Amino acid sequence: MMKNNILTDSRIPFIAIALVYAAGAFLEVMDIDEAQYAAISREMAETGEWLQIKDRGENYLDKPPLLFWVAALTFKLLGVSNFTYRLVPIMVSLLGVYATYRFALLHYNHRAAYSAALIIASSMAFFLIHRDVRTDTMLTGWVIFSIWQISEWIVLQSSGKKGGGLYLLGGGFGLGCALLAKGPIGLAVPVLAFATQFVYQRRWSDFFRPQWLLLLLIVAAMLAPMVWGLYAQYGMEGPYFYFWKQSFGRITGENEWVNDVDIFFQAQNFLWSFLPWVILFAAALVFHLRQLVRRQAAEVISLGGFLLPFFALSLSRYQLPHYTFVVFPLGAVLTGVYADYLMAHAAQAEFKVVRFVQSLLGFLLCVAALLLVFWATPTREWWFWSGWALLFFLWSLFSFSPQTVMQSLLGPSVTGIITLCATLNIQVYPELFHYQGGSAVGNYVLQNNIPVHRLWALSRLTENHQELFMHSLDFKVEHVVPKLKSAEEVIAQLNGGSCYIYTDTLGMRELQQLPVKVRPLQTFEKYHVSMLTPEFLNPQTRHTVTQRIFLAEVKKQ
Repeated sequence: MMKNNILTDSRIPFIAIALVYAAGAFLEVMDIDEAQYAAISREMAETGEWLQIKDRGENYLDKPPLLFWVAALTFKLLGVSNFTYRLVPIMVSLLGVYATYRFALLHYNHRAAYSAALIIASSMAFFLIHRDVRTDTMLTGWVIFSIWQISEWIVLQSSGKKGGGLYLLGGGFGLGCALLAKGPIGLAVPVLAFATQFVYQRRWSDFFRPQWLLLLLIVAAMLAPMVWGLYAQYGMEGPYFYFWKQSFGRITGENEWVNDVDIFFQAQNFLWSFLPWVILFAAALVFHLRQLVRRQAAEVISLGGFLLPFFALSLSRYQLPHYTFVVFPLGAVLTGVYADYLMAHAAQAEFKVVRFVQSLLGFLLCVAALLLVFWATPTREWWFWSGWALLFFLWSLFSFSPQTVMQSLLGPSVTGIITLCATLNIQVYPELFHYQGGSAVGNYVLQNNIPVHRLWALSRLTENHQELFMHSLDFKVEHVVPKLKSAEEVIAQLNGGSCYIYTDTLGMRELQQLPVKVRPLQTFEKYHVSMLTPEFLNPQTRHTVTQRIFLAEVKKQ
């Protein structure tokens, strides 16, 4: 018989998850967005232009500055590397895991809170945003941090206790950082979350607490340097873009970015991004909606804070899968609470059915890891197979001989997702990054001591109409590699002797037609690694979806 004691103080799962995060943190920065943000941050550290963001010397308006600021500062302190770029965002995200636990603990018991933290830490989305760090990594951490801090303050005020000012200040700081991370969505999620709670409890006076003015003052003070920089760089267009056009303009149509996905796009992506908990979440959502209707919900901050922003983001005319990751910690709270309910009723059929489903999901994830290695990136390394065997043994142990109800319900899924994501970070992606053109060329340049000040890119469209991605090359060689728009411009660079040209098939043909000596140094296969497809993963068909790129030495005849 399973014991009813719960091992909710074990740090071992979190340590294992953190090790997988760390393995991904040392991988090459990934084209397109992550490499661009890393290159912008490196450029900022080099130029010292902290308030006027530049991308390869040109004005850049698309994203708020927090990621660039913290990465540039880290580069100044610790040097430029893949790891140092990701260091602070990962730390903020880990703070978000802790905040998820503390927020859940404020309203539920220890087991529910521990489950919520474990669920968000082990979700596919969180493994992804620690390997491919964009603005959403810090946004997610700071949003749940602000919700936790403000919730602590509200609970203290509601209980009639004095104090709690530090929680209010913490909430304001979290909101400010969230807004600096990715704009108004950082404020919209907490506002919708708490508005749902106030309406549910019919506490209308909570909408008009004078302390909210203090929060606004903190946020305004934190945004002031950014707003000043935007105005100095763009005039009123800068603040208008930040506060309205970039976010709400995607719903109203003012923003030119449109990919016209349907309203179910985010729901469909949720099916993989919240693995291995998506089925458990679906049951949890029904459970919480039932509690809502019966007016038995302990809180609805998590329910409203998840559903309302998720629906609003689904209305956007331009969407990417990671746009809804910001609300995943609240989804984890909903799931953790339901998991706790199941564990408290372990003798019932509902627990047994969900336990079987979660165990099956864990098994399928272990098998997926195995197939990826056999199929996409074969290896005979003993350490890899030993690690896989150990994790599969743990899955078997949790599935068939668990010591606690928590191990029985959550253990197999956690083991399965760790197996898959460790395989991706340790075996699969290191092999596939050989196909990320900018990084591969940059590594060759560094290994062969090619002078970066004599390196140019002949930036043409490839035969598949994809640009040469420059940011991963810039970041790798720690230099903004100039672009040449035509082969004829190469001749002008030969005054200092030979030069080195990074180009594609079309550019190489044009170079060979010039009255110069062209010596190809290396040929590379280029692919957009963040967009994995069966054709690319399959070694037999991989060459059919890659483009050839070249590094050549050019001299006068």
